[in-house]
Amino acid sequence: MTKNYLFIIVFLIWLPNLQAQIVKANFTAKESTKEIYRQGFDSQEELKDWKLQTTNSSYTWHLVTKPNINGIPPFSAINADSKNSLAVWYDDKAEQNEIITSPEILIPEGGKCSFYACFDGVFVLYANLTLTVTDGSEEKELFNAHSWAQESGHERPKWLPFNLDLAEFANKKVKFSFHYEGKGGDDVLIDDFIISQEDHTGESPAIINEGSQVHFTDLSTGTPTSYIWTFEGGEPSTSTEQNPVVTYQKAGTYPVKLVVSNSVGNDECERVGFVVVKSIAPTAIIGFPEEGYLSPWVACYLPLDTEVHFTDRSKGKPSTWNWQLQGSNKETCNDQNPIVSYPSKGLYSLSLTVGNTAGTHSVVYEHALQAGGEQYIWNVEMDETENLAPIDLAFYGYYGGTNWLDITAFAERFDKPAVKGLISEVAIYFASVKTVTPDALITVSIAREENGLPGETLASVQVRADELKYSDDTFEATYFRFAEAVEVDEAFFITISGFPNNSTDEDTDAIAMFCSPRRENGGKSTVYHQLAILDDNFQPTGELEWTKNNDEFLSFAVCPLFAFKDKSSSIHTEQSETAPLIYISDEILCINTSKDIQSISIYTTTGQKIYTNGHPLSSLSIKDWEKGIYIVVAVIDGKKVVQKIKL
Repeated sequence: MTKNYLFIIVFLIWLPNLQAQIVKANFTAKESTKEIYRQGFDSQEELKDWKLQTTNSSYTWHLVTKPNINGIPPFSAINADSKNSLAVWYDDKAEQNEIITSPEILIPEGGKCSFYACFDGVFVLYANLTLTVTDGSEEKELFNAHSWAQESGHERPKWLPFNLDLAEFANKKVKFSFHYEGKGGDDVLIDDFIISQEDHTGESPAIINEGSQVHFTDLSTGTPTSYIWTFEGGEPSTSTEQNPVVTYQKAGTYPVKLVVSNSVGNDECERVGFVVVKSIAPTAIIGFPEEGYLSPWVACYLPLDTEVHFTDRSKGKPSTWNWQLQGSNKETCNDQNPIVSYPSKGLYSLSLTVGNTAGTHSVVYEHALQAGGEQYIWNVEMDETENLAPIDLAFYGYYGGTNWLDITAFAERFDKPAVKGLISEVAIYFASVKTVTPDALITVSIAREENGLPGETLASVQVRADELKYSDDTFEATYFRFAEAVEVDEAFFITISGFPNNSTDEDTDAIAMFCSPRRENGGKSTVYHQLAILDDNFQPTGELEWTKNNDEFLSFAVCPLFAFKDKSSSIHTEQSETAPLIYISDEILCINTSKDIQSISIYTTTGQKIYTNGHPLSSLSIKDWEKGIYIVVAVIDGKKVVQKIKL
């Protein structure tokens, strides 16, 4: 074999390998989609293929340039090309059943449906928005505004994006229908109805909302060994990972560049406008002062003449803040996180309105903040009150009650008060009071905190097991009143012991306290328990040991009656045993009083007013109301009565 011939063979083997190593940069993103169909509701011409069915021609689907709702901008704040939106105004005098249906659309593999909607999460109870899809043989509901609002906690209207999967309709021709049905609801608007398909070729943009992530995927060929990404407007702005994840906080259109290289060479791919970030209106969320306590009766209980810190916990990207803090030394404030104090005892309302270019959103708490006086306090969050339940341990009994786990006592921890205070009694809400040991004594005590655990007992009181209270209709407390009020100025515990665990041939003890829902791992936990120490033969040694529950993150429905500074004057006297009783009987809300009822207002636990009447009767039908917890505020003979009810 000649040298020339050998060289040709080696070159022919080496050449394909050289070509395989030449890199070519390319990329896509998980969020990249290709539009199959778009309806922007910008003109009658564009809408001509959609069919309208109406029962109320004066209040049906039509095109509008902007919403009627104060603080809600036109959709052009989100999509600058928008000229109109699809809307239906509410009618509080006549029924509406308004339906608008799309033309037939072929759904591709990986198909998605997206749209924006603006609606009030409370008033959809009376007139609801739904989206359905039909392939001609059956109709399926894709979206229900009322159900979504209940699950998400949405209340005040604002523009919201929705994304729905259409996998089960792949390769089918379908029609979509927006339904508005009911009476006395609120305005609804729709915009940017889009059918899209996942597109991982790299040719379609990644479209997200502010604060969302883009998951980039490297499609480069030629076996690159290094990657240099540049993300204008992204966090991080650069990356050397093969498949980085980047967050975009601000609305806009952004380029992305990728440079790949190996030992043979390098290549770059840049796509202008690859990431499209859309504005969304913020969601107002108030962070109540840590200087106060949570309460089953008010959102927050605060001391007088003490600086307290409100915090903005709003979602989205607000750029403006307007606080209305009734009763404070700064009743109107535009700070993001205001610091105020309350000079006078009272029950006050508050609100926060946040905004950006996409709109505004407000949260209002009526009669939700108490300054001074005395109040029952607990560690249960406002959004947890509708889901209180016992912790059932099956045949081991209950955590927070009767048990067969050698737990002799339970405790609820409370943080150090911002101002020295007094505790005169403890209210405990029981989920079960069944007992075969009626003379068993349930002991409730106040204990100092020592080394993070219950320590010295400051006061105790006992109640017989057969005197514990429970009601199927509402949350009824059992009151444990101390002989004298106890002063506290440090963190403290309320301990509960003496739960019987006996059985007869017919029944067994089953006493249990209500607890908050189980929180995520690492969440707030304020519960402790006392265990009997066992010997090597698993027999009690007679010694007891307190320990924090680090396996369950929850709180007991245990409520000491606390008074900052002094309890000589109280604005909570309406909760005394002699107060007029508000209760539920046969789906009727009743007020048991012979005195004049001047007004009654009813609120959700988040402070949303759902009913008010300046000249009410002593009973009100609530058979059509949603299940849940409500706060009733009645003015009776010139005095305010506040009571929580459960449906």
